[in-house]
Amino acid sequence: KSRSKGSDGEWLRTVVSSGTLGDKIAALTLQVQESPVHQVKALDLLLAMTKKKGRRESVMAIDTLKDLWLQDLLPENRKLRTFAQQPFESLAEGGGRKRLILWHFEDLLKARYAEFVSSFERLLGDSLPEIRNKALGSIYDLLSERPEQEQFLLRLLVNKVGDPDRKIASKASHLIRCLVNKHPNMKMVVTQAVEYLLYRPNIGVKAQYYSICFLNQMVLGQQDTELAIKLITIYFSFFKSFVAKGEVETKMLCALLTGINRAFPYVKGNDEMYNEQFDTIFRVVHISSFNTSVQALMLLLQVMSSRQSVSDRFYQALYTKMLDPNLCTSSKQAMFLNILFKSMKTDTSLARVKAFVKRLLQVCCSQHPSLVCGSLFLVSELLKIKPGIKSLIEQSEDNDDEEHFVDIPDDDDDDESPSARQPCAPCPERYDMKHRNPLYCHAERSCLWEVTGLSGHYHPSVSHFANLLQKGEPIQYNGDPLQDFTLMRFLDRFVYKNPKTKAKGKVCEDMLACIT
Repeated sequence: KSRSKGSDGEWLRTVVSSGTLGDKIAALTLQVQESPVHQVKALDLLLAMTKKKGRRESVMAIDTLKDLWLQDLLPENRKLRTFAQQPFESLAEGGGRKRLILWHFEDLLKARYAEFVSSFERLLGDSLPEIRNKALGSIYDLLSERPEQEQFLLRLLVNKVGDPDRKIASKASHLIRCLVNKHPNMKMVVTQAVEYLLYRPNIGVKAQYYSICFLNQMVLGQQDTELAIKLITIYFSFFKSFVAKGEVETKMLCALLTGINRAFPYVKGNDEMYNEQFDTIFRVVHISSFNTSVQALMLLLQVMSSRQSVSDRFYQALYTKMLDPNLCTSSKQAMFLNILFKSMKTDTSLARVKAFVKRLLQVCCSQHPSLVCGSLFLVSELLKIKPGIKSLIEQSEDNDDEEHFVDIPDDDDDDESPSARQPCAPCPERYDMKHRNPLYCHAERSCLWEVTGLSGHYHPSVSHFANLLQKGEPIQYNGDPLQDFTLMRFLDRFVYKNPKTKAKGKVCEDMLACIT
């Protein structure tokens, strides 16, 4: 056996000195796996290969060493210790010489692992995206499996969120998200690393945007109050900066508001930070794009609902935003309808709720069937909570307040008084659809005439929903109207529809007719 081992060792040394690159790496790996304590020199040779200028040799050595560190050399549940950190008081128990050798070997491993992970910094700066992509995968494997050098590896991974290549930046963000999902206790550590990147000087706006997108997609729990406060602090610092610059039409502002909305439920009453930003958020509602305005409205509604005092200013801003022409093509239609429903459900003024219902159905007259069906379903659900809205359907308008006009008298008719020559002014208490404030547009003095027009809609589902609403019956629907009644879903029915099959007797008759 000793002779065979000696011959094997001699053969491995021959391969290391004169074999191909793949054979050299395999031989060195086998030597380290057989006896790591006695083969530190073989480990040093593999580390030297990672520093070579040739990409192929360097990448092959790094891949091999990564597997070697994970499977054979690194402990699973703790970090490596230096020789000075070892518990020397335990030497009195016996076996001191062997322990000292192992402690010295662990000290050597710690130094060499730090040298190994530093080679990733060079690979991440390579000009080829494939090399950077491969290095990111190796960093994630080491970071997710072993705690050694996690701060350095995490910094390398987070820094690539700002990579000029969009694919590399996207993969880095994805790997960080996977890391947080696998190790939820690292949320705060990862957030601090991303925060350091955000406030780094000379950082690009694109890198900041990718970082904010990662933060606003982080899954929070009830125990993450401190993390939620930290996230909101980061969001508001950038929010104030972008609004001060006048950059309210950017995707960054929408991402910031999304993050604030997602973190707010976990703050648990610490909402004083919102007070000084109310005017700015209302300003964003009026001057920014529709999607950004919806996010701002959602934030305002959450904060005010937590205080149980939704202001008239919010209702007026929401009432105005319903006329935005971008509602038709927006990707936030579901969120906007959700804001409308929550706002009307908690509103104590029935007259204002009626004004919102009338304007919503007025807007539906020029929208796609999917949005119209969703709006009609919303009104039907609202009728269950606020039955007083049914008066718009069941009661007729008063005719006492109709406008009265008289003919203009002839020039030779001088007997009439000047007051008789003027038409009567319209009653100021009639419904005014152009009024800015829904509380004073007198919608309660009108009827829901808009449903009559929708009942004759070309789309059968819209017509059916409108007829049910006109009769005062609830709309029973378990799906998502915004998705189920789109044009693509309608065309998919024809694509996946089974072909018609003829009866067996009919097929036989057709075959006989063809033969004869």
